[in-house]
Amino acid sequence: MMGHTVVSSSVGVGGTGAGGALPCENPPPPNAEYRFLCLEGSVGGNCPPLADVQKELMKQVHGTDECAGSGSCCYDVPGAGCQDLAISAQCCYHVAIIFESCEGRPFIVDGEARTAEPAARVDWLLQAGQGLVESPNVSNLDPTTRRALADHFTRAGLYEHASVASFARFVLELLGVGAPASLVSAAQEALADEVRHAKLCFGLAGAYAGAPVGPGALPMPALAIGRTLADVALATALEGAVNETLSALVAGEEALRATDPAVKAALVSIAEDEATHAELAWRTLAWALDAGGPEVARTLEKAFTMAICPESEDLVALGADPDKLAAHGCLSAAEKRDVMRRAMADVVLPAARTLLRAPRAGRSVRDDAHGLDNLA
Repeated sequence: MMGHTVVSSSVGVGGTGAGGALPCENPPPPNAEYRFLCLEGSVGGNCPPLADVQKELMKQVHGTDECAGSGSCCYDVPGAGCQDLAISAQCCYHVAIIFESCEGRPFIVDGEARTAEPAARVDWLLQAGQGLVESPNVSNLDPTTRRALADHFTRAGLYEHASVASFARFVLELLGVGAPASLVSAAQEALADEVRHAKLCFGLAGAYAGAPVGPGALPMPALAIGRTLADVALATALEGAVNETLSALVAGEEALRATDPAVKAALVSIAEDEATHAELAWRTLAWALDAGGPEVARTLEKAFTMAICPESEDLVALGADPDKLAAHGCLSAAEKRDVMRRAMADVVLPAARTLLRAPRAGRSVRDDAHGLDNLA
C-alpha cells in the first residue's frame, strides 16, 4: 500500500513548431497538472520536436531522465493554448502530467484509475480470527493529523478495493491468452490478498476517523479485456511490474519508519504481499516474451520507456504533523518521491533490461532488445 500516481503513458508535451495545437485522441483527465517548461533553443518557430526534448523536459519534472515520459499529444491549457512559445531565445512547452494516487494494482478504465466512493459500513473490516485487527493509538494525535490519516487510509482502502477488480480482469486476460495454470492461480491468490489489504486500510481509516469506513459501489462500465498477448503484457508491465514494485518498496519503507504497532504490522503484511504481486507481474512478462516473441518485446520496450516516477499527496502541506505521520505509516511526499526514484533507477529499469536482453526461443539477445539503450 502506498500513495502515488498510476504509472501512465498519458504524458504529453505541447510543441508543434508552428504555433498550432495537435489533435489528441485521448485528452488528459481533469486531474492533469500542467507545467510550463522551457529549454534553450532557437526563436522563430524552430523549436525542437517532442522526440528530441522529451528526456530534458522530464528531467525538469522529476530531476532525472531515468523517469522519462512518453507521448506525442499536445493538450490545450486553459487561457494559454497549446504551442511552442519562443521566449528569450528559449523553447517553452506546456506539459500535462497525470497525477493519480493509488495503492496496489490500479483498476484502469479509459486511461484513469477508477475507485468507489467511501461509505459508512462495517462489512469491509477484518473480523476476529481473520488476521490483524489491532487499532492504532490515536490519543496523542491533533485533529488535523488525525483527519489527514483518516483520509489517507480511506483513499488507500478504496484503491486496494479497486485492485480486487483489477486482478479479476487480469485473471480473465490470462485465461484469454492461454497462460499457464500457475500464473492464473497466483493471480487469484493476489485478488484475495487485495481484499484483505482493503479491510486493513479501512480498519485504520475508521480508527482515525472515529467512525466505520468502507467502499461504496465500484463504478463498473463496459470493461475492455486485453485481447492480445501484447495488450496483456503492456498492462502488466505498467500496472504490475512497475506499479507494484514501487508499491512494495514504499510500503516497506513506511513500515520501517512506523512506530505505531498496529500500523507497522499492517504495512509489513501489505508490503510482503505487494512484493509477491510484483514478482507475479515479472513472471508473467517473462512467459509473455517466450510466448509472443519480438512483438511482445517491442511492446515492453515501449512500456518501460513510458514509465514515469509518480507523485503522491503531501499531507504535511495540509498542516499535519510530519513526525506523527511517519510514526503512523505516512512518509512525506518528498520522501516517497525519493524512494520511488531510487526504486526506478536501481530496481525497475535494471530488471526490465535483464528481462528484455535474455535470449529466448532461439533468438539472440539483441533480437528482442532494440530499444533498451533508451532505458537510461
